Amino acid sequence: MLLERKEDENRISKMNNFSYFQQSLDKNKKLGLNNEELETIIKKHLDVIVLSLLKKKPMCGQDIIKEIFAQFDVFINQSSIYPILYSLKDRHVIEIHPLKGDLRTKIYVPTEKGMDLIDEKLNDFAIALNYMLSLIR
Repeated sequence: MLLERKEDENRISKMNNFSYFQQSLDKNKKLGLNNEELETIIKKHLDVIVLSLLKKKPMCGQDIIKEIFAQFDVFINQSSIYPILYSLKDRHVIEIHPLKGDLRTKIYVPTEKGMDLIDEKLNDFAIALNYMLSLIR
């Protein structure tokens, strides 16, 4: 837990560092990615990204936002993440657990039923994406 907190602090430190942001943009350019196009894709498929992150590890909303930035160099607003999380909760895909000692921070954890739905949704998305890629290549 202490190691994870240190890694999070390092990510936050990097996020607050302009040179890190510039390096991220440079990395995307080297890969041939237009940051605006990448941001559009991420935002259009935010539900799938949130599900894939929660499948790997239960986390709070802020950690989801940080992880999306760390992986894709795209800033996502809280107002985009929390409606997705509440919708998943209403559909019993995830449960909300308060963080011990901190009643404000909530950890979002997939339910057993939710894990099956997450697997199904991610599989359907991968099939659709592969089909689309096969058509445009």
